[in-house]
Amino acid sequence: MIKLELEDYGQDFTYLIVDGDRIVEAGPFQDWLWRGRRIVPPAKWRRGSQVVFADGMTLKYRVTRAKHLPGESGEAVEHLQREA
Repeated sequence: MIKLELEDYGQDFTYLIVDGDRIVEAGPFQDWLWRGRRIVPPAKWRRGSQVVFADGMTLKYRVTRAKHLPGESGEAVEHLQREA
């Protein structure tokens, strides 16, 4: 899983946690709206990436940080490029 921290312009959500192509958590508010939505993940998440949804919508707020989170098996997601 990957935690995507988003640009903060005062919106109700500033992070998304994604597992593959699905949002599993959003916060601190509006989890009910974003949870379960499908996305089209890029080959590598990095600063400035845009979140593109499977229905073609693009999220207005860009990624400021992408961080590995342990999955159920404790393994990190491989396709995230670590920031130096």
